Amino acid sequence: MHFMKRIVFSILLFILFFFDFPVLSAENSEFADTQPVDISIENSDNKELINTGLSFNQDVYSPSFKDYLLSCLITQFDNIMLSFYNRTIDPKPYANIDLEIIYHNITNPWVWDNDEFSINQMGHPYQGSMYHQGARSNGLNFYESLAVTTFGSLTWELLMENETPSFNDLIITSLQGSFFGEVLHRLYLDTTGKIPFFPALIAPQSALNHFITGKTFPKKSLSHILEFSIGVGTGLYNNTISQAANGNIFNTSNTPQIDLYGRLKYGDIYKSSTFIPFESFSVEALGALNFPINYLLFMSADGTLLSLIPIFNTATVFSLNLIYQYYFTFQEINFSNNALGATIQQKIDVNDDTSIEWKEQFQFAFLAGYDCHYLLVEDKRSDPFDNEQRLYDLGIGVGNNASFTFKNPTIGNFKLEAYAGIFKTIPVSVQTEGSDGFSAVEYVSVDYEHKIYKNLSFAINSLFYFRQAVYDDLKNYTQFANDTSVFVRYNFL
Repeated sequence: MHFMKRIVFSILLFILFFFDFPVLSAENSEFADTQPVDISIENSDNKELINTGLSFNQDVYSPSFKDYLLSCLITQFDNIMLSFYNRTIDPKPYANIDLEIIYHNITNPWVWDNDEFSINQMGHPYQGSMYHQGARSNGLNFYESLAVTTFGSLTWELLMENETPSFNDLIITSLQGSFFGEVLHRLYLDTTGKIPFFPALIAPQSALNHFITGKTFPKKSLSHILEFSIGVGTGLYNNTISQAANGNIFNTSNTPQIDLYGRLKYGDIYKSSTFIPFESFSVEALGALNFPINYLLFMSADGTLLSLIPIFNTATVFSLNLIYQYYFTFQEINFSNNALGATIQQKIDVNDDTSIEWKEQFQFAFLAGYDCHYLLVEDKRSDPFDNEQRLYDLGIGVGNNASFTFKNPTIGNFKLEAYAGIFKTIPVSVQTEGSDGFSAVEYVSVDYEHKIYKNLSFAINSLFYFRQAVYDDLKNYTQFANDTSVFVRYNFL
């Protein structure tokens, strides 16, 4: 039953991001012909921006009304409803609270909790996204909504669980909750009125707030969905874990699989400089069922916090980004990277049909999660269905992500992306029987796509994952995994 819940949870998350977005083309969109706001010198609100020589856009997604009180109350409504669910519908031991437990939570030091990987790295961000949607749909901007999301997470930790409040839950729920909340809220606004019910499924909190308050947003945007494609395919997945000292292989698998693929690109980062968060973002996901019972979910998302075009009329951009990377396979790979990035990228139009784009991104990972292979290999799990035993490390680190993309309608589209990062385990977060140490993570993604007919294309994708774990007090391990698949993809735009 526990395994099936995790399967259903992952499938629903994949569907949430890639199968509920109605088709929205730039040519037919009511957003396509909107014009930038007036940034002339006569517009006194923009004088300081003009003096910098840059063109910044007004956040059209923040309407004139702002309701801070209702935004905060919505977080408590969400908390109460989730607590009710955890106490009555699907009883959880951590949901039984009383005044004594609340007093204990408020007066005792915080910890780094031991919840399983998927709960901490996917469940908490989605919970935080509900807080963020509620604030955004009540007129708050991104950073004000981030503060409200933090308030919602803080009150949940203190008032709604009988477990000691944890730092990692607060960080992930607040920051990455705002990431997903902003993405879902913008997609809700872009898709409203296109296909009934789908926008509400994408961002239920935004839809609920609109239904209750009747508040609406201006039907315009300087950004919209530029690319949305899905694909189905089949492939082969293999994974090997070995001890670094002697090369002994402890875990190996080589299994066929069925794949689902989705890619979404929102906003044109080359259009103008802006301080408005998430005027452009991208999400890419791969979900797979491995025979007989394993499953895989890989997601990479990148949202722009600000972007600067240093030279006018060129396609070179400096940007600051919020990054979410999630790579999870059942009992074999757990890796998440929550980071801030500084990026430089350039797009070169060789001719009318051919373009080249490159990107270089330096990342600071403020919280990463990755397997403790010793605990997995030595079978230290006390109970296969124990959600309160953490078998992964928490760390901070730095990384670099580089990509190269070539597009031509005759030759096809080719993308090469490579990531390398090094992480230091947070000493106070070391779990029972774990150890302090370092981990190096690398992955390479190669993707080739060629049009078959109109919007239909054939694609090959291969993802390589490598990790080296070096511990102070445990055996060192290496891990190598590869997922190679062929797809049929359909691009809606």
